[in-house]
Amino acid sequence: MDLIQIIYELRRERERILAMIEALERGGSGQTKTARKRRGRKPMNGAERQEVSRRMKLYWEKRKKGESAIVKANSPTVGD
Repeated sequence: MDLIQIIYELRRERERILAMIEALERGGSGQTKTARKRRGRKPMNGAERQEVSRRMKLYWEKRKKGESAIVKANSPTVGD
């Protein structure tokens, strides 16, 4: 391969790399330089919200049952 051909291919590769860098800086990765990461919870649709609601109801039911067993075990009996 001659020297001119090598230089030509290297310049072409450099242009391709620079174009990729520019695309990424413009937001090709989904974020721009000034974009900030989103904080907090992700948005939920109705079905997801209902599923969470169902799970939390079960959680609190079990928790209340466990709590009442603890309260009964720790409460003084009437003849003590």
